[in-house]
Amino acid sequence: MIHETQAFCYLVELLRAELSGEPLDGELRASVDEETVMMLYAMSKRFDLCHTVGDALSKAGLLSAVAKEKFKKWQYLSFFRYQRSEYELSEMRRVLTEAKIPFMPLKGTVLRDLYPDPAMRVSCDIDILVPPDRAEEARMLLEKTLSYRYDGMGDHDYQFFTPSELTVELHFKLYKTEDRVVYALGDVWEHAERLLPDSFEYRMSGDYCYAYMMAHMAKHFHEGGCGVKPFMDIHVMQTRMPYDRKEACRMLEEAGLLTFALAMEKLTACWFSEGEKPRDHDEIVSYLIEGGAYGGIQGCLVSKQGAKSGFSYLLSRVFIPHAEMTERYPGLAHRKWLLPFYYIKRIFSVLFSKEKKETRSAARDTCRLDVGKAKRIIAMYERLEIDAWEERA
Repeated sequence: MIHETQAFCYLVELLRAELSGEPLDGELRASVDEETVMMLYAMSKRFDLCHTVGDALSKAGLLSAVAKEKFKKWQYLSFFRYQRSEYELSEMRRVLTEAKIPFMPLKGTVLRDLYPDPAMRVSCDIDILVPPDRAEEARMLLEKTLSYRYDGMGDHDYQFFTPSELTVELHFKLYKTEDRVVYALGDVWEHAERLLPDSFEYRMSGDYCYAYMMAHMAKHFHEGGCGVKPFMDIHVMQTRMPYDRKEACRMLEEAGLLTFALAMEKLTACWFSEGEKPRDHDEIVSYLIEGGAYGGIQGCLVSKQGAKSGFSYLLSRVFIPHAEMTERYPGLAHRKWLLPFYYIKRIFSVLFSKEKKETRSAARDTCRLDVGKAKRIIAMYERLEIDAWEERA
């Protein structure tokens, strides 16, 4: 059986063929047997890329009847998800336009138009941004007009489920790091233009979009892994989206993310163009494989606590920074002298409230944390200069 890293390289070659429209390399075709195909199936499921990988394997004539059925199921599901997403997005466009509320589709919803086939960049949710002062109005509109089921408010968005159970995130900020990392990129509305002169739909400028997607990628990378889709996004943005690279790099440098961005660009060039293999290639690949599409527990724990013991982790869950305490308990904002009493409240919250199960599970995972691996991940964060993400974000 081939090693996971080799299987990952095969997976990347299949994605490269799909993005370029060129036939699969003959040497790779000769190397792929049934066992390898099944390993690619498992890995592409982990990265939510079965539909694209299956299509590339099918075009190359590498699918047996059994494997074809496995991939076909995910291709049908992907098509269904894409159609459902397009319908819900069109409905949101309609009601927000009728209400004259400015809005901006985000991330994959926009980037998929850069792909050879938009269904290649299907995702599990829809992200859309509205101005903060119109957010509550937009929230009520989606609930009443489209019968979206409200599922709560985060620090940067409202979450909904559509009648077809698609997740919708109505953002009033780009995400949690708006006030620090993304703030360094500038106000998104000042870097956006109307799609049409009389439209209420906006699009980010190309350079802002590029910098924002890199910042979003860094956030997920630091939280346990970002999958492969962001690298595909980088490739299609570089090759099919007009943008000012110098300006994008300036914004990323202001955000403290230029080193990370340049490293991710080197990986992207290695995989989808003719770039050389970077020094950290195998280490980052292993990290991505473990994390899958949505991040792995090892990387997530390391990003939150480094190589702390279970007891140290428990303390860090209780004694969170003052800024975060104020966010959780607004009553502290102008009463710093109450902080010790709120920490007592926090102890009971962590140990006996609805956080108890989450805390217990995380502490258990912490006890199983591979300290050697944790140190290697921390060293990687330091080289990429995202080790201090929490301080910046």
